[in-house]
Amino acid sequence: MRRKKTKYTCDICGNEYDDESEIVLHDVEKGYTICRGCFAKIARDSLMDNMMNDRMFDIFDSDPFAPLKEEANEGFHASTLITFLDHIIHDKTPENIKAHLDRYIVGQDTAKRVLSVAVYNHYKRLLFAERYKLSQHDVNGWPEDAPDELTKSNVLMIGPTGVGKTEMLKAIASYLDVPFAITDATTLTEAGYVGMDPETCVKNLWYAAGQDVDATQRGIIFIDEFDKLARKAGASRSVTADPGHEAVQQALLKIIEGGTVSFVPGAARRNPDMPGIFVDTTNILFIVGGAFEGIEKTIDARLSDEAGFGFSSKGDYDPDFTENIQKYNKVIHNVRVKDFTEYGVLPEILGRLPIICVFDGLTEDDLMRILTEPKNAPVRQYQYLLERNKTRLTFTEAALHAIAKKAIKTRTGARSLKAIFENILLETMYRVPTEQQRLKDGTMLSVTIDEENITKGATPEIVVIPDEGASDAANKARTTRRPRRPRKE
Repeated sequence: MRRKKTKYTCDICGNEYDDESEIVLHDVEKGYTICRGCFAKIARDSLMDNMMNDRMFDIFDSDPFAPLKEEANEGFHASTLITFLDHIIHDKTPENIKAHLDRYIVGQDTAKRVLSVAVYNHYKRLLFAERYKLSQHDVNGWPEDAPDELTKSNVLMIGPTGVGKTEMLKAIASYLDVPFAITDATTLTEAGYVGMDPETCVKNLWYAAGQDVDATQRGIIFIDEFDKLARKAGASRSVTADPGHEAVQQALLKIIEGGTVSFVPGAARRNPDMPGIFVDTTNILFIVGGAFEGIEKTIDARLSDEAGFGFSSKGDYDPDFTENIQKYNKVIHNVRVKDFTEYGVLPEILGRLPIICVFDGLTEDDLMRILTEPKNAPVRQYQYLLERNKTRLTFTEAALHAIAKKAIKTRTGARSLKAIFENILLETMYRVPTEQQRLKDGTMLSVTIDEENITKGATPEIVVIPDEGASDAANKARTTRRPRRPRKE
């Protein structure tokens, strides 16, 4: 006589199961049956309310959930991560991300849109992956027409130095509240050589995430100066050992693609006797960037063959002139994967960087806006510093134009602005605190920076703002001293 197959009915959801492995608890005497899916939901809710303790199990002779506490704990972390990702997807849309970037970065509208969409889609992909994991314990399963995986799309950024690549990524990471780390590609070498292993970029992110592996695995890594790795792998390849270029690209390929990376904390290199940290890079967004200086000539040569326009008729590109920067901006947006391979980037690694984000070179007008418009504009920063000493700092329009022209000549973009301001205001910031102490009564001072202070290096004059309620004699007594003139030899 054939034995009748046992069916199990969950007392919570009412679903019937033929497979005993789907049942977590089944006690005939006490009359309860709980399936795996319902248990997971109960455990996750209990953990989120900080109620996972022995009191939950008083109705049982012993703790029946002990073998599955680890699974429940994973479910708790998954629910917390899903809540975090839901917040990004619903409240931090690409338009909102770009609006945030507009507060800190001038221009670069195309780059802002590309990065906003790329980062938003990346975290949407993470949300998809976490929900797919949870669906494996759901009796309803996963929709048949839904894919099982969304592949990662990393980003390759290109643009001259000082145009805001790093600042834009910092602003995005801060807005999304995700770990962010920058690694200089020039410090990386092949394993076995003096220098840093390629895994260092993941280690830096681990430190940025407060040494939390879970947070690390959803962060953003920016590998700067990536073009320095490509240069010697291209036409100018050396016949000697190449510990810092093509071999590093090969090592980074495996990390960027996604997999488990191991490293040891601190400055130590790999050591089999030391416990390691293991990080899965599958869900880490990798962004590599560089100036790729000279690639515009490769693009120009290709475009000249195709359409007959470019730099060739005007001679070499010279970033000293705004006209040539505009030509650069026109050509660089036509960059293609082929141009990067000719530059020296491995085709395999380009296949893992499907999104190309182009930054424009900065013109004089762009630098003028950078000086005053962003929330952290240099003019605002130095005005605030001097306001702490009751000093009003003013820049004439001609002075701002002179600063912008001087920055263009340095060929380092907005990075040079800080050095220019420090040089101009050195004497002022040196004298103002002493002048305020001499006046004693908190009188407001004024400093005006004009074109002559920029072009000829003239020392700015510190003057007292007259008190309308005081007499002329009192105001004259508060006049500041003129800067000392150097003695003639």
